[in-house]
Amino acid sequence: ILSTIVASIGLARALEVNASISGIYTAFGAIWLVATVCVLVGAAGIEPANAAARNVRNTADNPVVALRALANNPTAKRFFVYLLLVLIGIRAQDVLLEPYAADTLGLPVSATTRLEAIWGIGVFITLLGGLGLVYRFGKRANANIGAVVAIVAFALIIISGAIQHVTFFYASVFLLGLGSGLMTVSNLSFMLDMTAPQNVGLYIGAWGVANFVAQSLGTIGGALLRDIAYRLTGNVALGYMVVFALEIIGLIIALLLFRTISVEVFRRDAQLDVADVLTLAGD
Repeated sequence: ILSTIVASIGLARALEVNASISGIYTAFGAIWLVATVCVLVGAAGIEPANAAARNVRNTADNPVVALRALANNPTAKRFFVYLLLVLIGIRAQDVLLEPYAADTLGLPVSATTRLEAIWGIGVFITLLGGLGLVYRFGKRANANIGAVVAIVAFALIIISGAIQHVTFFYASVFLLGLGSGLMTVSNLSFMLDMTAPQNVGLYIGAWGVANFVAQSLGTIGGALLRDIAYRLTGNVALGYMVVFALEIIGLIIALLLFRTISVEVFRRDAQLDVADVLTLAGD
C-alpha cells in the first residue's frame, strides 16, 4: 500500500512536468524499472542453492481430494462466495476510477494518477487502526461496517460524477479507501478463523484462490461491463456508473450472505468432511 501511494504521487508530479505521450512512457517505465529491481532483490536467495534441495519432490495431496473436502462443507462454500463478492465489489473499480474521473470530471492525467494515492492513504489508515477496532468490536462487526462504508462511498462517487464536483469525488475515493482497508483487515482476521486445525493449509489456500480469482474477475468484468453499458446507452459516464451500482449490489448481497456464516459450524463440518473425504480417497 505504501508503494502504491509513493508511486501514485511520484507519477502525478512527473506528469505535471511532462504530460506528453513520451512523458507518460518515461514515467511508467521508471515505475516498471523500480518494481523489477525490487522483485529481483526480494527473490534473491529464497531458493537454497544446495543440490539436495533441488531433489525434494512435491508431496501435496491430490487437488481433487482438497476440492471435495471444500465442496462437502456448506459453510466453506458460502464463505468462498462471500469472499468473491466482497473482493469483486471493492476491486472492480481498480481500472475504472481514473478514466471515470477523466471522462466525467475532465481531470488531466496528472490529477487522475493521484487517485491511487488518495485511495491508498484511506486503506493504510484503516489497515493500521483496523486491528484495534477488530479487537474492540469484533471481526464480523468491522467487516460489516467496512462494507457499508464502501457502499456509501460508491454511491457518493456516482453522485459526484453526476453533479460534476471534483472535491466531493476526491472525498468519496478516500472514503472508499477507508472502507476497503477495514474490510481487508477484518476479513483477513476472519479467514484465519475459518480453518480446521488439521487442515489449515487447505483452507487458507482456498481463501487465497478466492482472493486472486476475485481480483481477476473484478478487473476484467468491471472493464467489460463498463464497455457493454456504454455501447447500450451511448453515455460514457453512465457506463461507469452502472459498474459502480453493480458493486453496491454485490456488497449488499455479501452482507446478507455473511450473516449465515458461522465459524463454529464451519469447524464442526470441516472435521467431519475432511475425515470422510480422506477415507474415501484411501479406499
